[in-house]
Amino acid sequence: MPKQFTTILLIGEGQLTKQLGVRLLQHDHSVWALISSDGLAPGFARLGIYPLAADLSEPFLAKMAVANADVIYHLAGR
Repeated sequence: MPKQFTTILLIGEGQLTKQLGVRLLQHDHSVWALISSDGLAPGFARLGIYPLAADLSEPFLAKMAVANADVIYHLAGR
């Protein structure tokens, strides 16, 4: 039986988010990180994590950000 592919959204932009993302990538998951600005994107992309810059206080953007995620980890401090 083939392993099920999972799309995971990490909400946060710190070291813990990056470490968890790298570990999840090792298990063949598609990993996205919701970050606060495009300036942080290159650091996540270098790790293989897809960055998504959005403001979760905006209802439409929040719905779009989580729409395709199978699993969400909220690791943001604020």
